[in-house]
Amino acid sequence: NTHENYQEKLTRQPFLICEDLKSEKFGIIDLKGDWVVLPQFVKISQHNFIPNHFQAAATEKDNLNEHWYRLDAIEKKLIKVTYEPDVWSKKNRKNMLIVGNPINKKEGMLRATDGKIMIPYEYEDLGFREDDFIDAELKDENSRKKGIITDENKIVIPIEFKYVKDVGRFLVGYSHDLEAEKIYDRTGKFITQDYFLSADQFSDGLLKVVTKKVVTKEECEISDSCLYSTANGKKKYYLFQQYHFIDETGERKISLDPTKFNDVGDFHNGRAWIKNEEGLYGYIDMSGKIVIEPQFEYTVGMDFYGKYAVVEIGDEEWFIDQAGKKIKKLPDSSKQGGKDWIMLYDGSKYNYDGELIKQ
Repeated sequence: NTHENYQEKLTRQPFLICEDLKSEKFGIIDLKGDWVVLPQFVKISQHNFIPNHFQAAATEKDNLNEHWYRLDAIEKKLIKVTYEPDVWSKKNRKNMLIVGNPINKKEGMLRATDGKIMIPYEYEDLGFREDDFIDAELKDENSRKKGIITDENKIVIPIEFKYVKDVGRFLVGYSHDLEAEKIYDRTGKFITQDYFLSADQFSDGLLKVVTKKVVTKEECEISDSCLYSTANGKKKYYLFQQYHFIDETGERKISLDPTKFNDVGDFHNGRAWIKNEEGLYGYIDMSGKIVIEPQFEYTVGMDFYGKYAVVEIGDEEWFIDQAGKKIKKLPDSSKQGGKDWIMLYDGSKYNYDGELIKQ
């Protein structure tokens, strides 16, 4: 009589909690059905298939949730431990386990099979990432600082940031005062801190970034291109300077003339829209060359998600091709747009190949 388990998880936790029907006591068996821990507990439980770790009660008076045990499969016994496994960890990697120290309230990491400490109890918080790294957080009197480490406690991204964000092949650290964004590659190599991100991901192999200049509130109030951010209750003011596109090595590939263009979209199918000082839109190719001069009004479908984009010409909206040629007039104005469709005010939907997909 075994507890219900998921087959795909048994590869990293090849043991089952089992009740002996004669003694009505619980023990642990392997996948062959042999006892690894003889039935001697009134109850055993396991959270989220945490490798080699169980909670157990020897008598009815014992609190099941009070003590944690590590399974020693060689000695065939459960060994009581003093640490507390992170039962809510989204992922347990390579038999590694994030644990908390009940004395100093810090977190570390150990090897689940033998309990060997791999990362000491010195972090405010640890978390497994989707890659091979670990999110790490420290705390001082003023703030929490975040970075990224390896499972050998080596620094990948310095633990000094308000937060760290994944952007394509980059890892970006945001400072607490929001005055700096430091960009690293996936090995922890520092790329640059000259840019602020203007997009959340790479598109067509390029990432849109912007350079900004810190200014006073008074300078900001007389500018049309002023931005601000708030950190620790204080506002920081910036003047937009210039848009750029960088590749996955951090190399600058395109720089827009800030005297001519004050906004730009992401690249899709080799085209990105640009906006000039008069508020008109055109397109550039991936070399930065203007291939369609600014002449259109804005619509929600201006990106080339398919063969065409949607622009406004006069009082009409049209599908245009990548050379700017008018292909098909829309029967109504666009209302909403996504990557796969554009909806008109009459309720109809089109894809970006100009095809009607909903009447």
